[in-house]
Amino acid sequence: NVDSIPLLTIETWVKPSNVTSGRVEDQRVILSFDREANFKFSVGNHADSGSAGKPCLSFANETGIHDVKGNGWSGDLRDNNWHQVAVTFQSQYVGVSTSSEIKFYVDGVNVSSHTGNWRPIGDHNDLARTPRFGWIGNDSAADTENGDTDSNHMWMGKMGVLRMYNQVLTPSEINMHFEVHRGQYGL
Repeated sequence: NVDSIPLLTIETWVKPSNVTSGRVEDQRVILSFDREANFKFSVGNHADSGSAGKPCLSFANETGIHDVKGNGWSGDLRDNNWHQVAVTFQSQYVGVSTSSEIKFYVDGVNVSSHTGNWRPIGDHNDLARTPRFGWIGNDSAADTENGDTDSNHMWMGKMGVLRMYNQVLTPSEINMHFEVHRGQYGL
């Protein structure tokens, strides 16, 4: 389980196009890692047609694939405006007990929180999944550096700063990042 990710924050500035992809779920991948065997952060999710325009986190671990969307937020990110979008993931696994939390943020505000018993991301023993690849702006099942990407779920719009942390940023830290950078994006 050396590849497990118990703490994660992904934070980015995006300007999703208001033109739909034509697909019901309208998934637009911001960042995916390890051919979806670890995680994918997106706007919309291919597994849920009700997630279009919402921040979503899909992740895998030894118990399966989990799709979580920011369904506590009534907005739609596909408005052709700049937004700061972030997700935090925290899993504390002790023996047979797990306490987990996922939070979604839009423009410095926590818009949706989910608790569960999810184990750390990618905490599976799959040596066949090396080397590992990360993709920005696309989903991929590629097993080589120049392998095929999934053009059905490409990012549609613009993307600015993208940061990934191996810790959970606090709500005040995420809000501070929003306040510091909002002028650069006309907010």
